[in-house]
Amino acid sequence: MDEEDLPKAYKFTKEIMETGSQTKLAEYKLKSREGKNIYVICEAFLVYKDRKPSAILGIAVDITDKKNLENELKAGEEKY
Repeated sequence: MDEEDLPKAYKFTKEIMETGSQTKLAEYKLKSREGKNIYVICEAFLVYKDRKPSAILGIAVDITDKKNLENELKAGEEKY
């Protein structure tokens, strides 16, 4: 995970632990093993076992292509 995203990840983890789920999707920048940037959006919630918090279950969707296109469009707009 990109270092800049760590405070956001901690904030969402705290929110999940306190409320059982997060109120909005979280976007994170990750690094692949090859060193390439990967962008994902995540949603997570608390899983209970015997009425006690047991785990956090999350779903991440790769939005790298979308993010790269947005960045190219922004660069093109700034250039022209």
